[in-house]
Amino acid sequence: LMEYPKLRQNIQITPFTHQEQRDFILRDSLSEEKTLFVSEGAALLFPFLNGKFQTAEIQRMIEQQTGQSVPKQDIDHFIRMLEENLFLDTPAYQQFLKDLEDDYKRSPARPSLMAGNGYPAQRNELKKYLDGIFRDVKPDKNLNLPEEIHAAVVPHIDIERGGKNYARIYSIFKNYPPADTYVILGVNHHYLTGNPLIF
Repeated sequence: LMEYPKLRQNIQITPFTHQEQRDFILRDSLSEEKTLFVSEGAALLFPFLNGKFQTAEIQRMIEQQTGQSVPKQDIDHFIRMLEENLFLDTPAYQQFLKDLEDDYKRSPARPSLMAGNGYPAQRNELKKYLDGIFRDVKPDKNLNLPEEIHAAVVPHIDIERGGKNYARIYSIFKNYPPADTYVILGVNHHYLTGNPLIF
């Protein structure tokens, strides 16, 4: 068991209510399949899982905060569950992160995380979907285009809501010869590196 448990920064904690019971959902931003359901009582531990306190200290502070005694074995069990599912910043999580990065660098193409969710996963269906978005957008004949174009700044939003904006911008490239190489910079939401962008 981790001596000074520290909750990872890049996880999503979402409150929800079921049958008048308020609980929380923990989602791993690096693995959409990893989800934990946490009770409101267990969630009281979150502020103390910052890498500064041992379990006994957490137990004492929870008791001071709530006036209720929480068995140390219950806290240990909860922390172990978080640790085993890689929701804590541990050596095992760091190794998982390294393996993920190594796999990413070795891959000849970036796998699509949202295929089948935000847009069709199958190639033919995706082509029909994108063709439909571009077909619905009329070209702006009043645009004063330069002789050459080197870059475009495009809104960062899911394609379901921003598809028409994407189509308006990318349609402009049809006015120019195709480039040998296109470099796409995307916002790095969750991957904890020193770089705010992904390529």
